[in-house]
Amino acid sequence: MGEANLIAPVHVKRWVTCKRCDGPYMEESLDGEVERPESSPFCSEECQEEQAREDWKADCKKTHGRELRGEKWHWCSDWDYMPIDETCKEFEVCTCYRPKQQKEAP
Repeated sequence: MGEANLIAPVHVKRWVTCKRCDGPYMEESLDGEVERPESSPFCSEECQEEQAREDWKADCKKTHGRELRGEKWHWCSDWDYMPIDETCKEFEVCTCYRPKQQKEAP
């Protein structure tokens, strides 16, 4: 009978650069993996949130000519991920914030 491959995966640590602040941080993965789903190109949640705010402002400016500041701001899947909030006419037909319809009993 053939021998089983009993080689355990090797944890690899490497220094990578944050996508936003260019700060270094340690990323861990298993040898041979392309990329772990939980890995992030940011060194911290703060950097990730700040980048999202910058992306939001730029996308709003490009799409609407102004930053949207409503309470229900989002990139709307109903509008091909266009940035909208309740101050936009598109919000009237957006289904992202509508309560789900309850089915009536027959």
